[in-house]
Amino acid sequence: MRVLVLGAGLIGVASAYFLRRLGHDVVVFERCDGVALETSYANGALLTPSMADPWNSPGSWKTLLASVGRSDSPLQLRVSALPSLAGWGLNFMRNSRAAPFQRNRLVNFRLAAYSLRVMESILLAPK
Repeated sequence: MRVLVLGAGLIGVASAYFLRRLGHDVVVFERCDGVALETSYANGALLTPSMADPWNSPGSWKTLLASVGRSDSPLQLRVSALPSLAGWGLNFMRNSRAAPFQRNRLVNFRLAAYSLRVMESILLAPK
């Protein structure tokens, strides 16, 4: 089967790679002059299982609340955005408790470890 992949960022290139390994005829279409020049640009080849902690660690709600309306805060949260972020904020706070935080940290770590194994399989695959 001939498959067209739109975008040569991380997801596009990885999708094309695995589709090709499955035997498909793959064409990648990219609007830029090279691969990974937009969203994937800054994160190129960065796999960091040692940084699996979610941003919403227990107690982070204090930082979040302290950042409201402050332009110099590491978490930019504008007062005008609060109504539209209510659902997100409640979910953020719910997952900031110790048990969900630990569960999410473990899920993130497992995903990162899996990603490292997949990357290793790609690097060691016969050319």
